[in-house]
Amino acid sequence: MKKLLIALMGFAIVGIANADTPTEAPPMQMDPVCKQAFEHMRDSRPKVEAAIKANDANKVGTLVIADHKYMEDFMSKNPQCKPPMPPKR
Repeated sequence: MKKLLIALMGFAIVGIANADTPTEAPPMQMDPVCKQAFEHMRDSRPKVEAAIKANDANKVGTLVIADHKYMEDFMSKNPQCKPPMPPKR
């Protein structure tokens, strides 16, 4: 029983030590043109969340529709920013 406990503690220590090493790939470099659209969406999200918390369906709808129109317009002008779509099955 003691040996099992010591072995488990050893695995835990190794796991903690390995947790410090990054396993994810570095973030991809984004096209500077595309960054503008992502910043717009990031900046508009708090407004949408505030409207949801305020239970204001009209404001939520208005904000979401405006964001959708913005993204459609942006993607039509900058097709290189359109995310790749997975193949249809």
